Amino acid sequence: MMPRLPGLLAISLLFALPAWGRAGEPWKAVPEYTMKAAYLYNFAQLTDWPTDSVAGGEFHLCIYGQDEFGGALDALRDKLINGRKVRIRYISEPAEARLCHMLFISQAESKRNTSRLFDVLRGYSVLTVSDNAQEVPGSTISLSTTKEQRLSFAIDIDAGKRAQLRFSSKLLALAKRVIGE
Repeated sequence: MMPRLPGLLAISLLFALPAWGRAGEPWKAVPEYTMKAAYLYNFAQLTDWPTDSVAGGEFHLCIYGQDEFGGALDALRDKLINGRKVRIRYISEPAEARLCHMLFISQAESKRNTSRLFDVLRGYSVLTVSDNAQEVPGSTISLSTTKEQRLSFAIDIDAGKRAQLRFSSKLLALAKRVIGE
């Protein structure tokens, strides 16, 4: 059962509206990768993993390929997902991805042949998020920037089922496109 999240309106607004900066700069755009870090956090909050894949320990958010986030992920280090503290890991080999709960695949990597990566992840409950305007076959979520400089995403339900993941209906409603079932 999906936990009820406080501030659902805030989550919806995060996905739907451009963000603003510090007080006194009401419509200054938030840097792209700061927004992407917030999206990753919300994707994780609105996804359920099988009980055996999330028992105890930390929540491993992994970055595969070139790190474009800079310090944007630092804000997630003390956050909790499913009651577990977020740990950021940077990986370079597909086999390392098996240790992740969520895997962000950089733009450069998502444009390459990722079939080996997805072959290695077969049977593992890893939420894969590709950073590519075009949907990446095998990726659960494809994150992209629109012409209006807004972030949008597509969700592949079948890829999620293969990874034994369940998505909140709220997350599915916010997706630009839902693929499968």
